[in-house]
Amino acid sequence: MDLKIEANMATEMLKGKAVAKITRRRCEEVCVEFVDGSKLYVNGREDGVRLLIQAPNHE
Repeated sequence: MDLKIEANMATEMLKGKAVAKITRRRCEEVCVEFVDGSKLYVNGREDGVRLLIQAPNHE
């Protein structure tokens, strides 16, 4: 996926959300948890950065 398109999609999905906390489970991962329960995972990899957005109350 084009990086600009991916960034725009992430922006739209997370726009207006309030951050509850930021955690680190692994040295290469940052998790931004939002008040509504959704999460943004940012994972550093050898080939770049991976973004994963998890919907609220996802098990």
